[in-house]
Amino acid sequence: MKRHEQHLLIRADKILTLAQQGENLHAVLIKDGFIEDILSGNAVPDNVKTFNFPGHVIAPCFCDYHLHFSASARGSVPQTADKLLAHGIRKTYEGGDTTGAGLKAKKDLHGKLEVVSAGQGLYKAGRYGKYIGQCIKNIEHARSVIEALISAGVDYIKIVHSGIYDPETDRITAGGFERSELGEMIAFARDEGLPVFCHANGARATREAVEAGASAIIHGLYVSDETLSEMAEKNIVCIPTLQAFRSIGRLPGSAAAKNNLERPVDGHLAAVSRAHAKGVKVLPGSDAGPQFIPYGTSFIEELMVITNTKWCKF
Repeated sequence: MKRHEQHLLIRADKILTLAQQGENLHAVLIKDGFIEDILSGNAVPDNVKTFNFPGHVIAPCFCDYHLHFSASARGSVPQTADKLLAHGIRKTYEGGDTTGAGLKAKKDLHGKLEVVSAGQGLYKAGRYGKYIGQCIKNIEHARSVIEALISAGVDYIKIVHSGIYDPETDRITAGGFERSELGEMIAFARDEGLPVFCHANGARATREAVEAGASAIIHGLYVSDETLSEMAEKNIVCIPTLQAFRSIGRLPGSAAAKNNLERPVDGHLAAVSRAHAKGVKVLPGSDAGPQFIPYGTSFIEELMVITNTKWCKF
């Protein structure tokens, strides 16, 4: 028996597709549940059932390359997933928390939302990172923690190699490992077959993470042009979390702190533009998890910031 073929047409203001950059695309032609073609407004066939969505954009499913399933949200993982899915996000890279909530989310959301998990970020004892990971005392301890994370089913290793930007002091807080420690940790993880994503802010910390062999730099505030060039040469990914930096301005703080924030945010946006010009792969990550960086909407805001720069192409 011959299967009945049904054509549907979905119209929107814009269709985003990397395969057809620069074309004026406004419609998706679907045949028996599969996309058959993506069309311009002038190429729409006759006698096809049409659904119109004015004011909307159609895009492939998104991936949020950096967020956190925080311990406080463990009881609401399904609700978090619903928020992400409602914003077109079907895959996430979670960057760790103290309890390894992302690993639980990976298991609980299997078949609904793909979670690429770091489980816990690794941070040096006495420095920044206690809210997102496991305290590391020495190299031997780091190896045992990495082995335990691998046994627990993580997909990559997250290393915290700096503090965070504090607008009140206009400085990056203390954080990160010694250069030799960082190199040994990354080498050990890579020998075990896992990539390493490094949280790094500041020119020195970012450069050290790149030189040590990190697969991706998360944040990268104040990254130098020389380091960006090396990232391009080594195919190291940049996940700048632009909107997360801007979101800091939503927190209570002094007028001086809010003024301090403008310069690094503008500089970070300019650095991301230079990164793209140099050939660095730049990926969107919301850093969602904290209350002032909500799931789903923060990722869309990140895309809006990125698409308003000159370098972005769809």
